[in-house]
Amino acid sequence: MGREIVFCWKCATRLQGTDFESGSAYRVGDKVSCPNCVEELVADLPAEEQEAILHPPKRKEKSQSIKKIAGPIRTEPNPAEAAPPRKGNTSVRARTGTTGSVTKLRTGATGPVPTAPGASTGVRKRVTASIPKAPAPPAEEGEESGQKPPMDEKKKRLLLLSGIGGGLFLLIIVLLVLVLTKKEPKKATVSEPEETKAVKAPVVAAESSKDKQIKALLKEAFDLKAKDPNSLGPQLKKFQEAAAAAEGTALAADTEAALDDVKARIDKAVGAIDEQVKPQWTSNDFKTVLETYEKAKSLHDFPEWRDKLDKKLSLTRNKMDDTFYAFKKQAEDARQNGEDAKIKELQDTIAKWDSAEYKEKFEKFLQLMAASE
Repeated sequence: MGREIVFCWKCATRLQGTDFESGSAYRVGDKVSCPNCVEELVADLPAEEQEAILHPPKRKEKSQSIKKIAGPIRTEPNPAEAAPPRKGNTSVRARTGTTGSVTKLRTGATGPVPTAPGASTGVRKRVTASIPKAPAPPAEEGEESGQKPPMDEKKKRLLLLSGIGGGLFLLIIVLLVLVLTKKEPKKATVSEPEETKAVKAPVVAAESSKDKQIKALLKEAFDLKAKDPNSLGPQLKKFQEAAAAAEGTALAADTEAALDDVKARIDKAVGAIDEQVKPQWTSNDFKTVLETYEKAKSLHDFPEWRDKLDKKLSLTRNKMDDTFYAFKKQAEDARQNGEDAKIKELQDTIAKWDSAEYKEKFEKFLQLMAASE
């Protein structure tokens, strides 16, 4: 329905418009070809035209340009850009107070570490000045003997009363939360008896007259298929009528699928005839090929079938014409090389075609070659 469908010039394989877009089909002049037959179709063309047909240029996708970064990428801080020295007085002030002064230690390259007094010879120890601890505050009277002073009676009563009051307050809060969050029990509802409930009838969409017509056409087509699977013409007609009636309806997809199925079976029947004449086609026995296609043309009487067989006959005649001109070139080479047996073989092959036209043309060509010597 609106889709382009053509057939390969040689094997008559069914080709669609999407095959040309995806690169699975080729156009050469007024002929189309599948991938398996295209090399034979373009064999006589120049190399440039063959390359343009077999490998058409593809669109180049725009590549995103990446700007180059000028200069090296710095991964470590530059020692020349070190932080400036801190301003102000950074000298250590002497600590005062009860702790006393802190003796400075000499480390690193400032000089040797002094040896602690009393250490054994040859062993160096690091000397640090001990920091005197501040004197502890004077102990109270009760603490001198190691016993804590007794707690005042007034403090005891205050602590006891505050604990009781806090407990009562907490209890009141818990009770309030329980009362406020308590849910009322659901009231029991008396369900109505099932007899009093209204029974709703399912809504069934009324079938339109057009849908009935489409289904009737499909039924007739499927009945024909079951009764006589080889009645491809009547089946195709019924499925085409159903598809035309179902266009734009919900049944369009089903009718289209059924129509595609019968078309596929027609192509399969034609393909079986191609397999039957394949050996004769390969051996250039075109007379047998033409007779077989002419006989198969009468098997069905509907336009689509006759068109397909007419295309097969046309392809066969084109093949004969191409083969004849190839034979002329081979005969010319054989005459130059003195291969008379090869020329006789070509004459016998053309004689099998049962075509007075090709036979006469070949004889005249041989006479012209002989006269030119």
